[in-house]
Amino acid sequence: MELTHRVFLYLCCHLLAFASSLGGGEAQRPTSSVQVDRVPQVTRLFFGSCSVNQPFRGTVLLSNQTGAAWAIRKIDTDCGCLSVVANKPTCAVGQVIQLDVQLAAANRVAKLRRSVRIYFEAIDKPLVLNLDVSVTGPIQLARTVFDVQSNKQSLEIVGIKTRPGIKIDRLISGRGGFLVEGEVNQDDDSFRVLIQPLHGFGTFSDILRVRYEDEKDRSLIVEVPIELRCVDQIRFLPSTVWMQRENGRWVGETRMVLSPESGPIDLKTIRCVFAGSDPDLGEGQCEAKIQPLSPVLSVVQVTVPDDGQQVMPHFVEIKDRNGSLLGTLHLSKLGKTNDDD
Repeated sequence: MELTHRVFLYLCCHLLAFASSLGGGEAQRPTSSVQVDRVPQVTRLFFGSCSVNQPFRGTVLLSNQTGAAWAIRKIDTDCGCLSVVANKPTCAVGQVIQLDVQLAAANRVAKLRRSVRIYFEAIDKPLVLNLDVSVTGPIQLARTVFDVQSNKQSLEIVGIKTRPGIKIDRLISGRGGFLVEGEVNQDDDSFRVLIQPLHGFGTFSDILRVRYEDEKDRSLIVEVPIELRCVDQIRFLPSTVWMQRENGRWVGETRMVLSPESGPIDLKTIRCVFAGSDPDLGEGQCEAKIQPLSPVLSVVQVTVPDDGQQVMPHFVEIKDRNGSLLGTLHLSKLGKTNDDD
């Protein structure tokens, strides 16, 4: 069978979800039909919903309308949690191959996508089935993406309990991106807790790991993926510039890193504005020379005029051409060096 052969696959998905430990019957999904123009081809199927820690089974029926017989060479999956077995290795024209699919959903509450790659004889590239599965659990968060204004600012996580009779014992970060502050405030239907982000740059994908007791007093764990997105587009290494007094000026140097999520920033349009320690000084422009080392890394040399009384601004605000704040650079005195005054 050549790559240019046209293929029509009639995909009939009969999804049989296992009943949960609390009881319940089988769930059947509507039949889906997808026309695939050629192989290789990628097809997406919504494969239904299941509960955490419950196995999920279903079948996919592939109807051979290619004009040539099929011979399956191998079937690969992108995860060890997914098992796919064909009921026969070959299929004549007009006949059907049945794929028995089993997914171990584990304990993560999320929308999962798992891929199945079916390789046929005489075709190098596979037919890809992307199976989307919604895994539900005993809790649900009001939101899973959080904007981090500062790693010193607390964030509130709000959720509901979708299963009656559970009690949350503990919440922790699965990947070390935050600390939980204080106790969990909860009632029969909802819960709230404050977290302290530990990172201050870019996007950090973390796991909210929840330990709880169910209605049978069993201690269980469920995980919910969350994202912490820092709004700062620029980070300085170090974040505090140690300023030296040279020839009547304060001079210091640091390195500036651009966030991968910030997109391209024209360094020529960046303005550096300092706020003085004396309110009467107001705001003023400070001199900053930016020397790019790579698309994301630059060396920044900051020069601040000396008023003769060694009064120096506390910090410098880095702004774009529209005046929007990109980041903040803290300044601190180091001492007198090469001062000819």
